[in-house]
Amino acid sequence: MISCAYRIAGLSVRIDSEIPLRTHADYMAPFSAPVTENPDIRYLFRAAGDDENWGGLDFSPHRFNDFSVAEDAGWFYRRYEDGTVLKADKPGYCRLEAALPPEKTEAFDLIRYMAFETVILGFGGFFLHASIVDWKGNGILFTAPSGTGKSTQAALWEKHLGAATVNGDKALLRKTGGVWRAFGSAWSGSSGINRDESVPVRAVAVLRQHGENRLTRFGAADAIRHLLSETSLSRWSGDMTGKAVSMVSDLVSAAPVYLLECLPDEGAVEILRAAVEGGGSRA
Repeated sequence: MISCAYRIAGLSVRIDSEIPLRTHADYMAPFSAPVTENPDIRYLFRAAGDDENWGGLDFSPHRFNDFSVAEDAGWFYRRYEDGTVLKADKPGYCRLEAALPPEKTEAFDLIRYMAFETVILGFGGFFLHASIVDWKGNGILFTAPSGTGKSTQAALWEKHLGAATVNGDKALLRKTGGVWRAFGSAWSGSSGINRDESVPVRAVAVLRQHGENRLTRFGAADAIRHLLSETSLSRWSGDMTGKAVSMVSDLVSAAPVYLLECLPDEGAVEILRAAVEGGGSRA
């Protein structure tokens, strides 16, 4: 049995595995922590038994993801396309067990089967498809579909303002001590930037490529709509989706959300910096 532990978004996570873990060290290493007996979240990864065909469960295909879902009185279940079944306790999603098929038992990629985008919802957090920069202790987030320029804008803030990128692709947002914070995590897409740091969220910029630099502050309804489009939602669960919507709404009430139509240049940095320093009032 392999046991390891991590600290992610202020939560203790323990993993026990009967199966070797492949490549987990690189992206999980910054978040390593001592193994404890009473973590906030605990996983067990094991080989599936010969008699585990899960035939008694009614798995419903889910068109948003590569898994189908089912539930019974005490557990939620995910069955992945490769045959792996992950079950999580109701209602907290804090005790999870994954049974992997025989062909997966030599080694497997841990991060694929953690379902952390759903787990974190039970702890007052959610994932936003965004890069995070730390500028003078302030969290500035850039969110947009892939290929729009999140990494480019983060790099421009590093170059021109001396900011530091905390995460290059997926911001893990969680409210702690009454403050929304953006945490680095192992989930960082192809950027490979995943620092074990967090910053209070000062502003969020929704990016759009444009022929000139323009900045507009969204009203609450538009801000919520745009952020939800880049939020990791458990759409198969009305309860989990409701939690995410509520948290996004709360974030919008706490930090300004802008539409940044921009070029990949210093002017885009300056127009957003001026608004942030001006208290977020730019319209």
